[in-house]
Amino acid sequence: MSRRLREKAKDERIGFELSEISLSDKYQVIWLFPLLPILRNGQWPYDTRCETGHSKYPSFQTPVELAAELDRRLEKTRQDGAMVELFYMGQRSYESIARQFNLSWVVVKANIRKGLAYICDSQAHKRGLSYLEWRKLRRPKRLHSQTILE
Repeated sequence: MSRRLREKAKDERIGFELSEISLSDKYQVIWLFPLLPILRNGQWPYDTRCETGHSKYPSFQTPVELAAELDRRLEKTRQDGAMVELFYMGQRSYESIARQFNLSWVVVKANIRKGLAYICDSQAHKRGLSYLEWRKLRRPKRLHSQTILE
């Protein structure tokens, strides 16, 4: 994502057109979370009609379909997805979520980061990897024993 689009995503008063959205871009996904209720109702928060009155985005890519895909990815992350949703939709703090899930805020922060990374990993979704499979693949390899070669 270009620097210009990152800056655009950070400013909540400025949005994206539906045709610009990529679920592999974490800044756009974060921008979408507070809009999920609107998207689920089939609305886009900005006018996407060009001067001819035709939609700028293909008919198969509607706000409802986008929300459904984001919901599906959130659901696959289970508890971590719930934390992601609370953090980005509800503007809740790590500490508040940690109290709700009876975890330390450090664990909550790590789980939110991992959950968001999975949601944005289009290759994992194309390959059909579950969240647990994806996490296992991302774990760093540990040496069973260290041998000193001289």
